[in-house]
Amino acid sequence: MSVTARPKRRRGRRVTVVSSAVLTVVALVLTGFALSHPGLSSSEVDVSNGGVWVANEDGGLIGRVNVDAGEIDGKIASTGQDLDIIQSGYHVFETGARGITPINTPSVTRGGLVELPVDSTVEIGKDRIVIAAPDGRVWIVSPEEAAAFSPAAVDPVLEGGKGLLPVTVTDDGNVFVLNGTELLKYPRSDSTQETTAEKPQIVGNVSTKPEDVQLTAVGEEPVILDRENRNLRVGSDLTAYSLIDHGVSSLERAELQQAGAASDSFVLATEDTLFLIPFDGETRMRSPQAATAARWCLLHRCRGAPMGPGEDPSAMCVPARARSPSRRPSPMPRGRRI
Repeated sequence: MSVTARPKRRRGRRVTVVSSAVLTVVALVLTGFALSHPGLSSSEVDVSNGGVWVANEDGGLIGRVNVDAGEIDGKIASTGQDLDIIQSGYHVFETGARGITPINTPSVTRGGLVELPVDSTVEIGKDRIVIAAPDGRVWIVSPEEAAAFSPAAVDPVLEGGKGLLPVTVTDDGNVFVLNGTELLKYPRSDSTQETTAEKPQIVGNVSTKPEDVQLTAVGEEPVILDRENRNLRVGSDLTAYSLIDHGVSSLERAELQQAGAASDSFVLATEDTLFLIPFDGETRMRSPQAATAARWCLLHRCRGAPMGPGEDPSAMCVPARARSPSRRPSPMPRGRRI
């Protein structure tokens, strides 16, 4: 979240009409994933027939993009302004300031609103959803549990945090939570009620203001963006990575890619530059299309994947994680606002 509902840091995102160009970009993303993926047999990939779900605020609609057909094959009227979509395979939710609403993908219908503390963060990965409330509480639930969730009826896995905590979910359903200077990992358990954190990792010299920190995961590797100190903490050993040496004067509107599949690098977008940062190696910048791609990333958040010669840089930034419920994720982009 993308797909992902996040703290309401206004960045002037513009919402455009679903067009053939958008469908082309989605198709390019799928093609790019297929070409860059190390390879799965056909029996190992169960492509979700739920399609890719997107929201269009100007039109007051959310819809399902049938990528194979290159068209929207289902739509529902949205229930308000500033809404978003989070998706993992067949599990789709509309999110907003008041809470989340499950979407029945086969019938293209909306369930009832599940009210959350105002301006909560909601993230999804595999079959796990993490909910972070502004008072520091964090819950981990399944999509089925989320559809009937009540903050008063479910014990949080963490409480007493300082404000709205940065959270993310990996493709395997593991949850990372940054609580001040402690990075907590909650491995996926069969029962969400039995989810417990591993021993916390201490993150030194990181901003304690949640609004200045962003957290994502690439495979099982966490990445922390610290806007206040203009640096990153990268990988399982939380290696410090300064962006000052690369001429970055401000990270006020910077965005990390969304959580996604394992890779040897991740993407960071500033207002005018798109950084491709390997976990082990030298940072590269996209050129000459970097500025265009960076602007797309700030609008839609990056999925982080190789961009081929002549490919539209906007394809880098179509949000990513509409995962199938199979035992291995299929290469499909996450539903998101366009």
